Amino acid sequence: MLQVAVLLTALSRPALVAPRPPAPLRSRTPVATAAPASLLGKAARMVRGDPTIQYETITCSDIDEEECLALCDEETGCSIVAPSAALRTLKIGVYFALWFALSTGYNIANKVRLNAIALPWCHSAASLGVGSAFVSFLWATGLRKRPSLPRAAVATLLPISFLHALGHIGAVVSAGAGAVSFTQIVKAAEPVCTALLSWGILGATISAPAALALVPIVAGVALASVSELSFTWLSFSGAMLSNLAFATRNILSRASMDRPKGKNMTPENLFGEVAMLALNNVNPVTHAVANTLKRVVILLACVVFFKTPMTPLCIAGSTVAIVGSYLYSMAKGREKALAKAAAKKGAA
Repeated sequence: MLQVAVLLTALSRPALVAPRPPAPLRSRTPVATAAPASLLGKAARMVRGDPTIQYETITCSDIDEEECLALCDEETGCSIVAPSAALRTLKIGVYFALWFALSTGYNIANKVRLNAIALPWCHSAASLGVGSAFVSFLWATGLRKRPSLPRAAVATLLPISFLHALGHIGAVVSAGAGAVSFTQIVKAAEPVCTALLSWGILGATISAPAALALVPIVAGVALASVSELSFTWLSFSGAMLSNLAFATRNILSRASMDRPKGKNMTPENLFGEVAMLALNNVNPVTHAVANTLKRVVILLACVVFFKTPMTPLCIAGSTVAIVGSYLYSMAKGREKALAKAAAKKGAA
């Protein structure tokens, strides 16, 4: 816990003084056995703005090449906080925890509001408006680099933005007309829409493993739909509209990769979400597992919170659909890895 506290103290320093990245890796002699008081003392001096205290990346010991984050000064040397790999794992874990918690909280709070005021279009507009205000604050204060969009980039992004908003609205309409858990089940069919539209619009082919993974998705969603106690066509249609909108958005994004998009158009600026911070730090397999787990967490949390009854057939269908979605993501991740390896081999 001491190391975590010191880490958070060290990483909070840029908010108090001019940002200063960690120094390059060097072979400075570490003080691995520094007393807790010494470590906390250096952290306290750093917070007070002492310029002699730096957080640096050093070797953990003379015989170990592992990198560690340490607090250093010229008088006493470096006090190791923790190995860099452990801190990276901690950072990713925090990102994933925030992503899951915020996604679950949003879905529950959204349904509570919809139950109180059945105006899904109004809720959708308010949600998108709050998100826009939030990122505008980040840009205005300099906490996030402001994107620069020429007219050509605006023309490229407008249809993608419209489809993103439409997909969000469809999901809110679906949740308002039925159970949130049912919306999540139908949303698991988004890969099916993406595969079909990619084939129809881009002429893209699909590998046999990915095609086979679509079968349990379709079967699971169909089974869950016919056995869903709170089934309504409006809920089903809203979720499918969301699937189609997001799938089309993804295809347009892929088709416009060579078109101008402006400067500082990072994933965070495009989507604003904590998910981007998590997914940018993991490989495609972890991405697939995380997306699947997130859907399961949201579904179970909503079932428990709203006491949603589910028949055995609905539970079976939900499980099959989510597993199929996971298998599809794994297959597509493998395709991308193979394509990347082939491109590197061709370049060599």
